[in-house]
Amino acid sequence: MKRHVLISTTHNFKISLPNLEYVCECIKANFEKVYLTVSNTSDASITNFIKNKTSFNYKVIPPSGAGDARREALSLALFEEDAEAIYLYCDFDKVAVAMLERRKDFEDFIRNIPPHLHFLIVGRNRESFATFPYTWQNTEKISNSAASIVFNIADLDITSGCCAFDYRTGKKILQRSKQRLTDTEWPIICKICDIPIEFKSVPFLIYIQKFNHGRNDDNWKGYIPRLTLALEAIKSLENDIDVTSSQTRKN
Repeated sequence: MKRHVLISTTHNFKISLPNLEYVCECIKANFEKVYLTVSNTSDASITNFIKNKTSFNYKVIPPSGAGDARREALSLALFEEDAEAIYLYCDFDKVAVAMLERRKDFEDFIRNIPPHLHFLIVGRNRESFATFPYTWQNTEKISNSAASIVFNIADLDITSGCCAFDYRTGKKILQRSKQRLTDTEWPIICKICDIPIEFKSVPFLIYIQKFNHGRNDDNWKGYIPRLTLALEAIKSLENDIDVTSSQTRKN
């Protein structure tokens, strides 16, 4: 039976300690191991709480972008080789919301992760995607539409901050990853390396304002950073398509 390992990152996450205690107990019940990076600018009470969780492997890091934090967490998880593990990466705020608001859906998904997968993009279904602010939805639809064409997967949601993979795929990703937007980069690495990619939409990746909110999410100014991210995501797809084409010609 495959072991389930959670890889996650957190940066300035806002949650009460009773809720955090509950979330950590849920995580412990569903994952054999947990690897987490915590920004050194995070609330001290949350950082200290995580430090005292003996079941968590954690690393406190300076804030240098989501991509670097995810690579640090991935490196931490892959330090000990475990060919029998399935690794689930999911941003910690999304894990917390899933356990607090959609626990059964999340646990059903974990139990039913295909045991022989290579790389699985875990995206939001229509209902869960609709819980996000319009500034997120309207811009992420652009990135997702482009990615759907690149990977030839209908209705793809690649910007959810969640994916699952085996140990060998994790090693390939860690060797090559360098970009800021790993949501698009990690699947592209798999495409370049001829690693099979699957997609599953789920109901537990939802937006709860008090946990997930960012600056100007609900007014027009929120489009400025979100459009920048969408453009960066599409450009990363374009660059890596060129690499793939070049490698194909050489072969």
